[in-house]
Amino acid sequence: EGINTCFAARSLGSPHDSEEIVGASVAWILENHPQEFDLEMAHTNYPYDYNNAMNILLCQELAQYNHLLGCIKTSLKDIQRAAAGTVVKSEKLEAIEEAIGFGRVPEVWLRRSYLTTKPLSQYTADLTKRVNFFRGWLEAQ
Repeated sequence: EGINTCFAARSLGSPHDSEEIVGASVAWILENHPQEFDLEMAHTNYPYDYNNAMNILLCQELAQYNHLLGCIKTSLKDIQRAAAGTVVKSEKLEAIEEAIGFGRVPEVWLRRSYLTTKPLSQYTADLTKRVNFFRGWLEAQ
């Protein structure tokens, strides 16, 4: 539902202008955006041990996801600030906004992300599932 409604409104030629649709999409993504991992807790529960490569892999993956999640959150908040007029809208923000408007994953996110060809709505759902998988792994300890 949520983000798909925003994209459906755009594709059906809704009277909403693209800035409203992008704004609604940004708000929805931020509202449903997973929290970053507590890396300190992860290192405590899964310390680096050269006899257990899985601990090293887990902590490295969590750090990479935190980098991606932080990038997404920062760029979305910057778009909201630009819409409010509190920051200048850069070319980078315009590119992110355009991608969101067309239901694509912004290039700046893809550079930090796992490989995917999914549209934005499916990407956000998949990212949440992946983060929840790792969160479950952490909480199982």
